[in-house]
Amino acid sequence: MDIDLLISAVLLFTGAVIVLFSELFIPAHGLLAVLCGLLAVAGVAVCFAMGTEAGFLATVATIVLGPVVLTLMVKLYPSSPVGKRVLLQPPPPDTADGLARETADLAQLLGRRGRAATILRPAGICEFDGRRVDCLSESQVIAGGSAVEVIRVDGPHVYVRLVPPDSAA
Repeated sequence: MDIDLLISAVLLFTGAVIVLFSELFIPAHGLLAVLCGLLAVAGVAVCFAMGTEAGFLATVATIVLGPVVLTLMVKLYPSSPVGKRVLLQPPPPDTADGLARETADLAQLLGRRGRAATILRPAGICEFDGRRVDCLSESQVIAGGSAVEVIRVDGPHVYVRLVPPDSAA
C-alpha cells in the first residue's frame, strides 16, 4: 500500500466533509455541495488506485455515510447563520392570536352599512362608524363616498356591495 495515495485519499475525503459543512456558513447555494461530491469521487478514485478492495470499501463508505452527513446538514442548516437569514422563521405565537382577534372583529361588520372612503376597483377602503377597513367590492367599481354594505367576511377579506341610493337610509 502506497502511503502517499492513502494520505491523498484521507485529505480528499476530509476536504469533502469540510467543504460540505462550510455550506452552512457560506451562502453558495449548492455550489460547495457539488464541490464536495467531486472531492468524494476523487477520493474514491484514489482508493481504487490503491487497490480494488480499498476502492470498493471507499465506495460503500461514501454511499452509506453520504446520506447520513446530508441528513445532518439538513437538520443543522436552519439553525446556522446563513440558514437563519435565508429561511423563513415561524411567526411569533402572539401573531396568530392577534390575527384571530382581528378576524373576529371583522366578522362583526357583517350586514353593517358604511361609506366607501376611496374608490373600490375592486379593492379600496371603506369606513364603518369611523373605522377604516380594507374592503373588496362584490362585482363592480364603487365610487368614493358611496354607501356600501358588508355582504361577506372571509378571514381578513371584507366584501361589500353598493347600496342603492333609494335604500341608503
